[in-house]
Amino acid sequence: MVQSLNMDFENQDKEKDNSSAAGSFNGNSTNNSIQTIDSTQALFLPIGASVSLLVMFFFFDSVQVVFTICTAEICLSGKSQEQA
Repeated sequence: MVQSLNMDFENQDKEKDNSSAAGSFNGNSTNNSIQTIDSTQALFLPIGASVSLLVMFFFFDSVQVVFTICTAEICLSGKSQEQA
């Protein structure tokens, strides 16, 4: 039953996408879904990406320890829930 409902929702989404796409190609669409960024966003996007990569590169050891601890905690909490 759940699978058939999911398929119905997917079919409805496809029909909506097809009808909205046809309207936008004909120029009859009143809803513009084009998003633009301003100059400050265009400037800070590559700077922010570069800084985040540098932080991950230089602090890989400490980030790796935190990631390992979080992964172990998730694993242990999952096992304790299975036993309950």
